[in-house]
Amino acid sequence: MNKIIIDGYNLLKSRAFAASSEMSLEAQRDHLIRLLRGYAARQRRKITIAFDNALFPGQHTHQEGRVKVVFSRAGQEADEVIKRFIRKEKDKKGLIVVSSDREIQFTARDHGVKVISSEEFSGQIKQSPIAKKRKRQSDLPAASGKYGANISEKEVQYWKKLFEEGKPDD
Repeated sequence: MNKIIIDGYNLLKSRAFAASSEMSLEAQRDHLIRLLRGYAARQRRKITIAFDNALFPGQHTHQEGRVKVVFSRAGQEADEVIKRFIRKEKDKKGLIVVSSDREIQFTARDHGVKVISSEEFSGQIKQSPIAKKRKRQSDLPAASGKYGANISEKEVQYWKKLFEEGKPDD
């Protein structure tokens, strides 16, 4: 399985992905694309992610590493773009479609393409080494003190010398 087609806003708005509501929609998209670039590189897969478009007069596409980002034409839904990709794909056995949209799932299965729900795929992204590292860091107990550091005076002196002089004495 070499290619993945993703229903962008379906994944972005899934409960399992849980992008911060404090972020703008554009920032949420950029965050998702960054996660997908890392995932695609680690999995050695090509990913196409399709978003609905209301900004550009025609279909807009750009490549970011192994991730191709597609915005549908104004007035056209990304669902139609995804269905067209499914129909045109020659290696249907090497394709995975990520969406919880039943119509997209039906089209994919009807063409012999494997389907993963947005929630399930979000879980796969969260299993990545980067996501695990972030989780481990957020699970650390809150440190005390002005900067939250819990190091010895000797370590403080080492780091002070390193940053002040560029070379610590041992």
